[in-house]
Amino acid sequence: MDREVGSKATDIDDTALDWFTRLRGTASAADRAAFERWVAASPSHRQAFRRVQSLWSAAEAPGSRVAQEESEILSAYLDTMDRARTRRKARKRGAVAIVAGLAILSGAIALERPNLFQDMRADAVSARGERRTVDLPDGSTVLLDADSALAQRFTNGERRVALLRGGAYFSVVKAAQSFVVEASSGTVEVLGTKFDVRLSDDEAVVTVAQGRVAVTSPNMQRALLEPGQQVRFDNVGVGPVRSADLAASMAWHEGRFVFYQARFADVIGELQRYRPGRLIIASAALADSRVSGSFTLDDPDAALESLRSTVNFETYSILGRLTVLR
Repeated sequence: MDREVGSKATDIDDTALDWFTRLRGTASAADRAAFERWVAASPSHRQAFRRVQSLWSAAEAPGSRVAQEESEILSAYLDTMDRARTRRKARKRGAVAIVAGLAILSGAIALERPNLFQDMRADAVSARGERRTVDLPDGSTVLLDADSALAQRFTNGERRVALLRGGAYFSVVKAAQSFVVEASSGTVEVLGTKFDVRLSDDEAVVTVAQGRVAVTSPNMQRALLEPGQQVRFDNVGVGPVRSADLAASMAWHEGRFVFYQARFADVIGELQRYRPGRLIIASAALADSRVSGSFTLDDPDAALESLRSTVNFETYSILGRLTVLR
């Protein structure tokens, strides 16, 4: 979808999101009048607000469905525990179930669409378990990993995108203007090449398949990468340039994840992109343990079992939506 580019478009989207949140609450008559004036001021304001409404509606239905399923489970459980209690206690139990159901409803959307507001600011989003190819206005293409989000900023000859979440493989056509990827508060700049960018916690990892890539951190540290090289950067700076195993680094293109001496938490984070519900690691020692291996991303449950056969941890499922690892 084409949108206004740069800080102006971002401000409009942020304002639309603020209005949407305010109007769903206890907005006053003055608030509503101010909203009507804002919408009438520009067609882009109305379009931004409609995008917010559309994305919220897309998430609300599955959230309500999950809430209904889990409310039924909770109600059955309470009935079993309290069947012998008095009518008065039964009424109290019903009130507790209603409150719990409302809590489940608010949490269900977070489980189904935890990045809903971030998706509202994106131009391209891939769902969990989905790898998606996106065509850019200049003829370049992007392969988005599962559960990833990308914003486009093409205007006045500028070629700029922002990787908001997840991972992406860029095939950039050569042009006079630089192609810039914003990631983890830094930038990746090229003229025409193929490279991989992946966000992990507060850092970004760049791996180059073809051509040359310039990576610049927020504090203006800079590194130049050749084919077969990789670098990590964050708010602190740019790490050392290292040789990369391209087959392993880009195996996700074909639906495999290959890792060597990786943090268990990072591996679970990649697995989470392909699995419904939420995975939570309850042990700091387990999160920081190192693991090696590979698995098929299209069967995340089998991958989790494979990890459990090599790392000593137990899993606890809560209502089929939340899985705790410890």
